[in-house]
Amino acid sequence: YNYGSLHVERSDISHLSTYGIYSRTGDLILRDNQIHDGSYSGIYVYLTSSQPAVILEGNTLYDLDYYAMVLYYYSYYSASGGFHSLSGDFVVRNNTVRDNVGGGIYVYRYLYDYLNEGSSLRANLTVEGNQFLRNRGYALYVYNYIWNYQGGAGANSSFDGSISVRGNRFEGNSAYYAVYLRNRVAMSFSGGARVDVDVYFNQNTIVNNSGSGVYLDFVNTVDH
Repeated sequence: YNYGSLHVERSDISHLSTYGIYSRTGDLILRDNQIHDGSYSGIYVYLTSSQPAVILEGNTLYDLDYYAMVLYYYSYYSASGGFHSLSGDFVVRNNTVRDNVGGGIYVYRYLYDYLNEGSSLRANLTVEGNQFLRNRGYALYVYNYIWNYQGGAGANSSFDGSISVRGNRFEGNSAYYAVYLRNRVAMSFSGGARVDVDVYFNQNTIVNNSGSGVYLDFVNTVDH
């Protein structure tokens, strides 16, 4: 478990009863490591405030019994929180994610305002040059969700950033979709909620997966 700056390179982390590396800070660089043979995620990052970019590069993760990587950004503010602005990026580059029971990479970014003045989240996700092979679950699962509830007419929430998925190989994975990308906005009795996310998906190879290739969806629900 890590709550401060962490930089791990060229290490072998294996035979795990829980997480390989669990971090509550974005000041994290993991490069050229082997993480394998574990009963849960090899890398688990949980952020609740603005953080430097998380860099995951050149690692090999295999034989794990859950998603190999979980990247989780959760923000909840109630009436006492006041307007707030958060930021944090994930960079996943040149990793090999293979033969995991739960799936490859799970990215969930959730911004929730309740009886609050509003908020903004800016977060970029870069997934480039990775190999996703024979995972028994989604190879790449990304879900961005913003919910603004009972904030009043002047309460606005927004989520800006980009998702860049380039030059990856998705092969032999078993799930409904090899790649799942979803952005959702829900607003009830508030001013507004907005997701403005640029999605770049190119130069990827998707072959011999048991389900469909790519799912991309934008969902907006409004209840005044």
